[in-house]
Amino acid sequence: ARELDLPLSFLGPGRYTARVWKDATDTETQPNHLLTETLPVSSGNALKLQLALDGGFVAQIAAAPSMPRKA
Repeated sequence: ARELDLPLSFLGPGRYTARVWKDATDTETQPNHLLTETLPVSSGNALKLQLALDGGFVAQIAAAPSMPRKA
């Protein structure tokens, strides 16, 4: 296993949502198992990922929806 810290400094200002597909904790015995998580992120964050030896991840990052302001 290996650990990856992926800085998100390439993102512009604002709030984003990252949906991440990554190796599950039992990947050594079940290589097709994945975990999916959704995280709030910004340019000051880094994605911290635990990857299996021959594993990987996919991250989809999109602008977070705006919250409507109350009048």
